[in-house]
Amino acid sequence: MTYIMVDKTKFKGFEQTTKNLSRDWNDIKVSIQTTYSVIDWEVLASTNLDKTLIAITRSMDDHIVLLNKMTFFLTNTYRDYDEMIEEYCSIEGLSFIKNYHGNVKQSFLGITKLDLSAPFVGTNLTGTMLNAWVFLNTFVKNRFKDFDVIRSLNGHALIKESQGNGLPPSFKYQKGGEFISRKAAALAALRDSVGWLSIGIDVASDLAENKREPASKIIGDTLGNIFVGAGVNALGAAATIGIMSIPALVSAPITTVVAVGFGVSVGLTYITEGIKWNVDLDNDDEDDSIKDMVKAGFTNGLETVAGWFK
Repeated sequence: MTYIMVDKTKFKGFEQTTKNLSRDWNDIKVSIQTTYSVIDWEVLASTNLDKTLIAITRSMDDHIVLLNKMTFFLTNTYRDYDEMIEEYCSIEGLSFIKNYHGNVKQSFLGITKLDLSAPFVGTNLTGTMLNAWVFLNTFVKNRFKDFDVIRSLNGHALIKESQGNGLPPSFKYQKGGEFISRKAAALAALRDSVGWLSIGIDVASDLAENKREPASKIIGDTLGNIFVGAGVNALGAAATIGIMSIPALVSAPITTVVAVGFGVSVGLTYITEGIKWNVDLDNDDEDDSIKDMVKAGFTNGLETVAGWFK
């Protein structure tokens, strides 16, 4: 459905403009009448100036009446629009109207805001640090295919190979080493208990916040946190492996991996929670992040299913 939104600030400005024009026209009319009263009557009679001035003031009266009617119309329309918003904003799906405030939201590709503090406030800071650890841990433990590898500072991989038959493993140095695929990195991250600890913190935080909310909201937010958290862990690990696979970084020290993992964690937090979009699926009169949308989607889905059994 298409909705027509009114920019109330500009609308109010039109009303004020008509008031100002009406006032200015009246001031000019009064000035003409004052000038008319002091001009010598012989001059007026000889030049027909009196008739011209009377015609002008009458025309101005007509314009002033018209401007006053326009002002009256705009004032009443503005009031009626406000009343309409109050009447319809409670309808499901139209709550965004109340938050519109008569101003056209500035957005870029649907993005209305970037919360620069998102990765560093409240439980998000803990989550950012834990996710960075997951990406680092996944890289250090699982980065090479098929071998147990200890990476040396000079960029060589010390590869541990099993010889079987109860013999001790053998070791050999190999330049670089073939990294695991991004898919394998994502799966490895999903098995990391630290990643699930990060998700658990988000779930616990929302449970405390939603204790008075309906069950559908509580369950929906929990499922949303799990879905987004698992996705962030998988994508982050895959991205870290991908970045560290760049030839220039293959032999980089562990501090580079730490920086890359932290940067990926911060970036994904911005994407999922810091960027606000011009949509309000959870009807809280605020623009939603991707995480808000996912949680609202689960909540609305649960409410729909529950409605089937009423």
